[in-house]
Amino acid sequence: MSENDRLLGMLRALHDVKEEDGAFVAPETALLTLHAAHDGVPLTVSQVTSVALKHGLVVALTAKGQRYVLDANDLYALAQESSPTDRGGRKAGFF
Repeated sequence: MSENDRLLGMLRALHDVKEEDGAFVAPETALLTLHAAHDGVPLTVSQVTSVALKHGLVVALTAKGQRYVLDANDLYALAQESSPTDRGGRKAGFF
């Protein structure tokens, strides 16, 4: 399995992430977090709204408009969290 196949599998496993024009776009109610590491130095990229795979590179765009380019070999995990604007989550307090 190539790096691209592994990353495509990870992205397709996420709930409601859509493939659009070669990029994976998170739903409005969720954001992604990318976890990468190189030579023992970790990097976490949070609040990711879209991810594209290009020639062994991962291009991530965040909700703040930041763009990150990572080596696909360095990416080892993806996480999907509720968006801060999503009001449908658990409420504080007692049931």
